[in-house]
Amino acid sequence: MNSLTRTGDGKRNGAYNFDGYDDYIELPGSIGSGVSELTIEAWIRPTASQSNVGIMGREGGVYDAWQMIIYPTNTLYFRTNTTAGAVSLQGSLTLTVDEWAHVVMVYDGTTMLIYKNGIQDPNTIAQNGTILRD
Repeated sequence: MNSLTRTGDGKRNGAYNFDGYDDYIELPGSIGSGVSELTIEAWIRPTASQSNVGIMGREGGVYDAWQMIIYPTNTLYFRTNTTAGAVSLQGSLTLTVDEWAHVVMVYDGTTMLIYKNGIQDPNTIAQNGTILRD
């Protein structure tokens, strides 16, 4: 962890407060790489209008294995890098400042999908292959 503070404001048992610049939690191992299906989810609450802010991702090699980003302003962006190549999905559902949202990114081996609060974003994109490792 890098300079994170814990707060009681989370949906369940508090949350970490990220400033959007240099805070992170590092997990060991190769979580989310070398697989042909992946679901990642988070509860987020942007405290200001955001653009190009990472929510979570798996670094690996020249390109990241996968990323969940707010980009451009207050919309969700999902990127995977597989044995078939790198593909990005730009969502259209917007995030509301100071409102909690449950966001989910799904790669099912053929398609990339984004969900916000249980609603599927109408934008999808085809992707296949195994998510790359380091």
